[in-house]
Amino acid sequence: MKRKFVCNENKIRLDQFLTNNLSKFSRSKIQKIIESGFVYVNREIIKSKHFSLLEGDVVVMDYKEDETINIPDEVKDIKIIQETSDYLIIEKPAGVLTHRVEGRKEYSLLDWILEKYPKIKKVGDNDKLRSGIIHRLDKKVSGLIVVAKNQKMFDFLKKQFKDRTA
Repeated sequence: MKRKFVCNENKIRLDQFLTNNLSKFSRSKIQKIIESGFVYVNREIIKSKHFSLLEGDVVVMDYKEDETINIPDEVKDIKIIQETSDYLIIEKPAGVLTHRVEGRKEYSLLDWILEKYPKIKKVGDNDKLRSGIIHRLDKKVSGLIVVAKNQKMFDFLKKQFKDRTA
Protein backbone atom coordinates (compact mmCIF):
# COMPACT_ATOMS: atom_id res chain seq x y z
CA MET A 1 0.00 0.00 0.00
CA LYS A 2 1.52 3.28 -1.07
CA ARG A 3 -0.08 6.27 0.63
CA LYS A 4 0.87 9.92 0.17
CA PHE A 5 0.05 12.76 2.56
CA VAL A 6 0.88 16.44 2.85
CA CYS A 7 1.41 17.67 6.41
CA ASN A 8 -0.83 20.62 7.28
CA GLU A 9 0.67 21.54 10.65
CA ASN A 10 4.06 22.34 12.16
CA LYS A 11 6.07 20.22 14.58
CA ILE A 12 3.98 17.09 14.73
CA ARG A 13 5.79 13.81 15.28
CA LEU A 14 5.83 11.53 12.25
CA ASP A 15 4.26 8.59 14.11
CA GLN A 16 1.45 10.80 15.46
CA PHE A 17 0.78 12.24 12.01
CA LEU A 18 0.53 8.81 10.38
CA THR A 19 -1.58 7.41 13.21
CA ASN A 20 -4.00 10.34 12.76
CA ASN A 21 -4.21 9.67 9.02
CA LEU A 22 -4.21 5.87 8.96
CA SER A 23 -6.83 4.46 11.30
CA LYS A 24 -6.10 0.96 9.98
CA PHE A 25 -2.78 0.79 11.88
CA SER A 26 -2.03 1.06 15.60
CA ARG A 27 0.58 3.59 16.69
CA SER A 28 3.03 0.82 17.64
CA LYS A 29 2.60 -0.77 14.18
CA ILE A 30 3.21 2.64 12.55
CA GLN A 31 6.37 3.05 14.65
CA LYS A 32 7.66 -0.34 13.47
CA ILE A 33 6.87 0.57 9.86
CA ILE A 34 8.80 3.85 10.25
CA GLU A 35 11.79 2.17 11.93
CA SER A 36 11.92 -0.41 9.14
CA GLY A 37 12.40 2.20 6.43
CA PHE A 38 9.00 2.18 4.74
CA VAL A 39 8.31 5.91 5.29
CA TYR A 40 9.71 8.82 3.28
CA VAL A 41 9.49 12.52 4.06
CA ASN A 42 10.26 14.74 1.09
CA ARG A 43 11.69 11.67 -0.75
CA GLU A 44 14.12 10.76 2.06
CA ILE A 45 13.79 7.63 4.20
CA ILE A 46 13.01 8.55 7.81
CA LYS A 47 13.43 5.90 10.48
CA SER A 48 12.82 7.97 13.60
CA LYS A 49 9.30 7.96 14.99
CA HIS A 50 10.28 11.21 16.74
CA PHE A 51 10.98 12.99 13.45
CA SER A 52 9.21 16.36 13.53
CA LEU A 53 7.20 17.26 10.43
CA LEU A 54 6.71 20.80 9.16
CA GLU A 55 3.76 22.19 7.29
CA GLY A 56 4.03 21.23 3.62
CA ASP A 57 6.19 18.15 4.16
CA VAL A 58 5.24 15.31 1.81
CA VAL A 59 4.97 11.96 3.60
CA VAL A 60 4.85 8.69 1.68
CA MET A 61 4.35 5.33 3.32
CA ASP A 62 5.28 2.50 0.95
CA TYR A 63 4.33 -0.60 2.91
CA LYS A 64 2.63 -3.82 1.91
CA GLU A 65 0.69 -5.57 4.66
CA ASP A 66 2.47 -8.86 3.97
CA GLU A 67 5.97 -7.35 4.32
CA THR A 68 7.61 -8.39 7.54
CA ILE A 69 9.75 -6.16 9.69
CA ASN A 70 12.83 -8.25 10.26
CA ILE A 71 15.10 -7.10 13.07
CA PRO A 72 17.65 -9.90 13.53
CA ASP A 73 18.38 -11.33 16.97
CA GLU A 74 22.06 -10.56 16.37
CA VAL A 75 21.27 -6.85 16.87
CA LYS A 76 21.11 -7.55 20.62
CA ASP A 77 24.84 -8.34 20.46
CA ILE A 78 25.98 -4.98 19.02
CA LYS A 79 28.54 -3.33 21.29
CA ILE A 80 30.13 0.09 21.18
CA ILE A 81 33.87 -0.52 21.70
CA GLN A 82 34.93 3.12 21.73
CA GLU A 83 33.13 6.44 21.38
CA THR A 84 34.39 9.99 21.13
CA SER A 85 32.66 13.17 20.03
CA ASP A 86 33.99 12.47 16.49
CA TYR A 87 33.62 8.72 15.91
CA LEU A 88 32.33 5.34 17.06
CA ILE A 89 33.96 1.95 16.87
CA ILE A 90 31.28 -0.72 16.89
CA GLU A 91 31.51 -4.49 17.02
CA LYS A 92 29.33 -5.79 14.19
CA PRO A 93 28.01 -9.29 14.77
CA ALA A 94 27.89 -11.82 11.93
CA GLY A 95 24.46 -12.02 10.28
CA VAL A 96 23.78 -8.25 10.21
CA LEU A 97 24.21 -6.09 7.12
CA THR A 98 26.59 -3.15 7.61
CA HIS A 99 24.23 -0.85 5.71
CA ARG A 100 21.08 -1.10 3.64
CA VAL A 101 21.27 -2.53 0.17
CA GLU A 102 19.04 -0.78 -2.34
CA GLY A 103 15.94 -2.79 -3.10
CA ARG A 104 16.14 -4.88 0.09
CA LYS A 105 14.17 -4.06 3.22
CA GLU A 106 16.54 -5.69 5.70
CA TYR A 107 17.54 -4.23 9.07
CA SER A 108 21.21 -3.19 9.17
CA LEU A 109 23.89 -1.99 11.55
CA LEU A 110 23.35 1.50 10.15
CA ASP A 111 19.65 1.33 11.09
CA TRP A 112 20.74 0.57 14.66
CA ILE A 113 23.29 3.42 14.60
CA LEU A 114 20.81 5.99 13.26
CA GLU A 115 18.26 5.11 15.94
CA LYS A 116 20.85 6.04 18.58
CA TYR A 117 22.69 8.80 16.68
CA PRO A 118 20.27 10.42 14.20
CA LYS A 119 22.68 13.30 13.41
CA ILE A 120 25.01 10.82 11.68
CA LYS A 121 22.43 10.62 8.89
CA LYS A 122 23.88 13.83 7.41
CA VAL A 123 27.50 12.58 7.48
CA GLY A 124 29.16 11.04 4.45
CA ASP A 125 29.35 11.12 0.67
CA ASN A 126 25.72 12.18 0.08
CA ASP A 127 24.70 8.52 0.13
CA LYS A 128 21.97 8.11 2.73
CA LEU A 129 22.33 4.33 2.53
CA ARG A 130 25.81 4.57 4.12
CA SER A 131 25.69 7.62 6.41
CA GLY A 132 28.88 7.92 8.47
CA ILE A 133 30.12 4.44 7.57
CA ILE A 134 33.83 4.54 6.76
CA HIS A 135 34.14 0.92 5.61
CA ARG A 136 31.94 -2.16 5.62
CA LEU A 137 32.04 -5.82 6.45
CA ASP A 138 30.08 -8.53 4.67
CA LYS A 139 26.88 -9.71 6.32
CA LYS A 140 28.35 -13.06 7.39
CA VAL A 141 31.45 -11.44 8.93
CA SER A 142 31.84 -10.08 12.45
CA GLY A 143 34.36 -7.37 13.31
CA LEU A 144 34.92 -3.72 14.09
CA ILE A 145 33.30 -0.93 12.09
CA VAL A 146 34.38 2.71 12.25
CA VAL A 147 31.62 5.31 12.02
CA ALA A 148 32.23 9.05 11.75
CA LYS A 149 29.93 11.29 13.79
CA ASN A 150 30.70 14.45 11.78
CA GLN A 151 31.78 15.34 8.24
CA LYS A 152 35.29 16.50 9.17
CA MET A 153 36.08 13.14 10.81
CA PHE A 154 34.41 11.27 7.93
CA ASP A 155 36.68 12.97 5.38
CA PHE A 156 39.76 12.41 7.57
CA LEU A 157 39.07 8.70 8.16
CA LYS A 158 38.07 8.01 4.52
CA LYS A 159 41.41 9.47 3.40
CA GLN A 160 43.28 7.29 5.92
CA PHE A 161 41.53 4.16 4.67
CA LYS A 162 42.11 5.15 1.04
CA ASP A 163 45.81 5.83 1.68
CA ARG A 164 46.05 2.69 3.85
CA THR A 165 47.44 4.69 6.78
CA ALA A 166 44.65 3.74 9.20
